[in-house]
Amino acid sequence: MFGSKSRFDELCLEIVTKIKEKYPNVKRIYVRAVYVERNCEMIQNSRYCIVYYDENNAPKTRKSGTKIALDFATKLNKEIIVLP
Repeated sequence: MFGSKSRFDELCLEIVTKIKEKYPNVKRIYVRAVYVERNCEMIQNSRYCIVYYDENNAPKTRKSGTKIALDFATKLNKEIIVLP
């Protein structure tokens, strides 16, 4: 599932599109919602969760959206790949 207009999201879409050529059963779904809700929706409906998260560069005064998503995926026991 894809939904933001970030460069990371574009990169993921490109990669999944190439994977879909080999595995046509892979689905690409566009989700438009508030980012935390969108992330939860994407995580709930996916087997894998790939995130770019660096604890050292995370915001110090608030929880990042990526960290919220990562914690949610962990809670749901999703297969998680953390980059870098």
